[in-house]
Amino acid sequence: MRTKPATRIVCIVCITFCAFLISCHGRKETAPERSADALRILTPFRVQSLEPAHPASYFLVEFALAELPMVLQDDGALRPHLLESCERLDGRNWRLILRPNIRFQNGRPLTAEALAAAMNRQLERSASARAVLPGAGVAVRGEREVILSTQRPDPTVPAALADEQVFPVYDVEALDAARGDDAKLIACGCFTGPYRAAALDERELKMVRFDGYWQGRPRLQSVSVRFIGDPQARIMSVQNDEADIALYPPSEAQLMLRGASNAFFTTSAWSRGGPRIFLNTRRPPFDELAVRRAFSLSVGYESLARDIVEGVGEAATGFYPPVYPWAVQNQKTDAAEAERLLDEAGWRSNGGVRAKNGRRLEITLLTYPQQPDWTKIATALQSQLAGTGFMLRIRRVEDINAAMKLQDDWHCSINSPGLVTTGGAPEPFLREHLHSKGERNFGGVNDAELDRLLDELGSEFDETRRNDILRRIQQIVIAERVYEVRPVFLRARVVVGARWRGYRPSPLLHHVDWETGPDH
Repeated sequence: MRTKPATRIVCIVCITFCAFLISCHGRKETAPERSADALRILTPFRVQSLEPAHPASYFLVEFALAELPMVLQDDGALRPHLLESCERLDGRNWRLILRPNIRFQNGRPLTAEALAAAMNRQLERSASARAVLPGAGVAVRGEREVILSTQRPDPTVPAALADEQVFPVYDVEALDAARGDDAKLIACGCFTGPYRAAALDERELKMVRFDGYWQGRPRLQSVSVRFIGDPQARIMSVQNDEADIALYPPSEAQLMLRGASNAFFTTSAWSRGGPRIFLNTRRPPFDELAVRRAFSLSVGYESLARDIVEGVGEAATGFYPPVYPWAVQNQKTDAAEAERLLDEAGWRSNGGVRAKNGRRLEITLLTYPQQPDWTKIATALQSQLAGTGFMLRIRRVEDINAAMKLQDDWHCSINSPGLVTTGGAPEPFLREHLHSKGERNFGGVNDAELDRLLDELGSEFDETRRNDILRRIQQIVIAERVYEVRPVFLRARVVVGARWRGYRPSPLLHHVDWETGPDH
């Protein structure tokens, strides 16, 4: 396995990173004042609006402003949250019963009427909610009881109730009274979370403790979330004690901070995802199964996890990380088998790039700058694939989805759309990318058995049968017909200051909850 060129690139990146830190030494930004009961977070993603139907409303839950009817916990269990219970009455109807004595931050009680109003408003105005539960509706049955009805039998309803972008709960009357005015929206106290918004501008979201929170008194007096795009600037702010937690650091930061006493690189306990490599089956040479299989077998999965992402990941052994109960370990490295497949398919080697009928085995891989680790992985793949006769060219694009959709001269693409929803449902992402009618099936997958399995999965309630379907799907996608390759499983990671050294990031990116504190 050829890993030395990739290792040199990692070293160059690390040296550049060190030079940046040295050049920035002593330079500081205005930052929230440090306090024993305040948390200062840095993120590259700007909070654009407090509107729950906004396409980027996921932050409302991740930063503990809003809450959900149900919640997917870090251990993978789906449990009621604002709900006391969720019960399926029949194929299309679900009974949801609220917990008692929950209030919005403005003091109004969360009743069945308020819950139904919020859910119906999401189903009307949120593209995410409409996509997940098209044609659904919610009716009030009692003081704390509502009935959620779907157009068709849908086993993903509990997951939808735990999806950050589907059903955040809020006071519709207070929200609508703000009429889109940012100041009024901030002041209306329309959510139920442990922290309520105090201010929002293009640089920062400020939140303060909600003392009437239903689970108990939140530990922190305030939480600030500043928006800083540059990853090195985020890390420097933590080192200079201008922030407590920097989200989404590059993996090389682990090496750079080794031995430091003012900032620490830490990861979640396990991985729930990572990048996906989509293969364009419409375009030669990936219209040949033998080439797709050889590509997958040529990837050094252990090396990518150990050497390229500095140990913050795990070797990808299949489509899903082992934490999922339906995960199948069916992806491996076998360069000798890759060479045999290419030989039998007529791709001849003269010690360099293979060729067939006058065409060289050249492929173009798309990557994008918003995920610098993906470029490192792509560069390592160049070396690994060269060992079996591929020539891999890397093309960086600004909008990866637009490039995959609109350009026809790419062969594979590294992207990170996710594996399951934030509520834990696998169906939406599988259908979107692998069904012949999927909206993001940019690789042209057209597989009758896969379509049938995905259609069956969408209406199957029995957990044992669902897991069997998911395992068969993985066998098709990874081992038999190779429509995708999983390069590495990555854990969530953050850089924290000395006072927050006990903080462990959530694998589900739930950055704050009511119990969050320095020793959380």
